[in-house]
Amino acid sequence: MPEVLDKDSLRALSAGTRQEIVKLLKGRPYTASELSKITGKHVTTISEHLDTLCKSGIIEKNDTGNKWLYYKLSGKGEKLFKPQYYSWILVLAISVFGIFFGLSGMFGMQEYVLEDMTSKSATIMEGVREVPASSPGANYMPIALTVLSLAAGGYAAFRIMRSRNTAGII
Repeated sequence: MPEVLDKDSLRALSAGTRQEIVKLLKGRPYTASELSKITGKHVTTISEHLDTLCKSGIIEKNDTGNKWLYYKLSGKGEKLFKPQYYSWILVLAISVFGIFFGLSGMFGMQEYVLEDMTSKSATIMEGVREVPASSPGANYMPIALTVLSLAAGGYAAFRIMRSRNTAGII
């Protein structure tokens, strides 16, 4: 998959008029004559800019079958305005659950789980040595889960905010 800001895209976006065209096409498809009227540039000049943007893959022609040829943002062009941070949202959601279970483990929820397990399945638990909740090693796992979840959640939130701030590249 090609990068959004490769060499051809940067060259295509180096002109202010082409940047203006891309911003306009963010809203809806336009014809060359419509863009000419909006920008105040001659239709031939706009057509040359549109051709450059098409070659870079930022926009594409949308032939509707009638006499008008509309231009619209391609998938590559839409990525300039829509950040891809969905995976970081998933990490953030998982870290919230990790924080919840880690904190519940630190503040006594493991005692209820241990009591329930021993009362329902005493035969399975035979021979297994129980670790008291007050022993020094009992709280390390919930603490580690909470710390790791906080770190992952903080980093995910940082990446989401960073991608939102850099979404409007143009």
